[in-house]
Amino acid sequence: MIGYLARNLPLLEALSPAPRRRRAPVRARIAPVIPRLSELLEGSVVAAKGPLGRPVGGLATDFRRVVPGTVFFALPQTGTAGARSIGEAVARGAAAVVVDRLPLIPPTARTTFVQAGDVAGALAGAARRHFGFPDRAMTLVGVGGGRGKTSVVHLLTHLLGGDQRVGLLGSVRYDLGARVVPASEGEIDALEAQGLFAQMRDAGCRHAVVEAGSGALGARAAEGLPWAAAVFTNSTGSTGPLDDAVETWRRLFAGDEARALPVAVVNTDDAGGARLAAELRAAGRTRVVTFGTSDAAEVRGAARSAGGALIRWPGGELEVVSPLAGREHAENLRAAVATAWATGRDPRVVLARLRSFPGVPGRLERVETGRSFPVWIDSARTAHELRRTLSTVRAETKGRLIVVLGNAVDATAEAVVSELAEEVHAGPDRRRTLAAALAAARDGDAIVAAGRGHEAYENLGDFRVPGDDRRLLHGLLASSGAAGEGSS
Repeated sequence: MIGYLARNLPLLEALSPAPRRRRAPVRARIAPVIPRLSELLEGSVVAAKGPLGRPVGGLATDFRRVVPGTVFFALPQTGTAGARSIGEAVARGAAAVVVDRLPLIPPTARTTFVQAGDVAGALAGAARRHFGFPDRAMTLVGVGGGRGKTSVVHLLTHLLGGDQRVGLLGSVRYDLGARVVPASEGEIDALEAQGLFAQMRDAGCRHAVVEAGSGALGARAAEGLPWAAAVFTNSTGSTGPLDDAVETWRRLFAGDEARALPVAVVNTDDAGGARLAAELRAAGRTRVVTFGTSDAAEVRGAARSAGGALIRWPGGELEVVSPLAGREHAENLRAAVATAWATGRDPRVVLARLRSFPGVPGRLERVETGRSFPVWIDSARTAHELRRTLSTVRAETKGRLIVVLGNAVDATAEAVVSELAEEVHAGPDRRRTLAAALAAARDGDAIVAAGRGHEAYENLGDFRVPGDDRRLLHGLLASSGAAGEGSS
């Protein structure tokens, strides 16, 4: 009988009539805003064949990435303005093709041809609008000049981090806040830059440190960016005279007459930097913060024993122990501290993070092998780069300096290595040369694997093969069963 059944309260509650609830007001769905061609190209249109009211779904500078609704920018300087590239973009359904000169062919039913006086400038403006001006959502710090740009970018990103998320665009990798990816080969254009800035913004980054120049952010992509500060490292390592290095920095950061660069952080130990600082101060539009070793520099450093350094800035000083080796890394540290101070950060706070800095990938990077001698990897290939790197390691090595060279080394570079190193291993088989160096090293020696650095692949003609020195070294140790053991 039903009267004997236990009461199943959850079941009864589920079967009972639901209490009346007031209906929430129905909200109208907001349709996504689809930009029109005229909006994205505002101020850039000289002439057009076809309507400018077409909806736009995306932008591309490579015709292989064009899908229906994409605007294709035919950039003359990259070789994408040819008839084949334009024809392919049209065949793939481009909503518009932006060119520097209108073609003689008539527009199609689905493609508008737009003539822009400056295609690269039109791309920069369209990319900002397409991604919602992500560069305005962050404090942008640029680093340009000769050597040391990559190191300063990585060091500054680490020091400014901690309680804040800082994005990074460099020649080695991109830190986008939510993920880190390897950098693309060559310079990135405005479309790539704004897309990367958008990922940083969406991941919560409110600051970004950007390496600008050869192999990183291109000069056209840097134009018009709302830089909060820009660093001039030095003139050394530039491809031309000092004037060329200074002029390149100007094009990257101070080329917009309508908007002055707020802060310039300049190395006055460098002749080109000293001249640049004087010119900027004379113009009176930019605050100039100097760094160096002289008493005239606002942020200066003095070397101490055992890797220590004394850093002074207006209003304070601090003695630190840096995990970075060499005189040039000390210069990079001064550049990073000067930039942090110039942008309102307390040097004491940022320098507290120095001990945890893991180093710059492939820039005199020490690889932990468990052996009783240090092993370094570095990207140095030229005679100047090799002299700088090997001199740094030579000064800290009591025993022999053993060098592993890459394939693309000329006679001048080989002469530098022979001058500074006691033993050299070279050849097409990178694994074999590294193995030979490991077998030859003893206590007190040091190994420098040069020419590869952060690169994970090696180009062999038309092929790319894995060639990460870190993995090769660890693989050799694992296969020999010597990981964690000292060499006798």
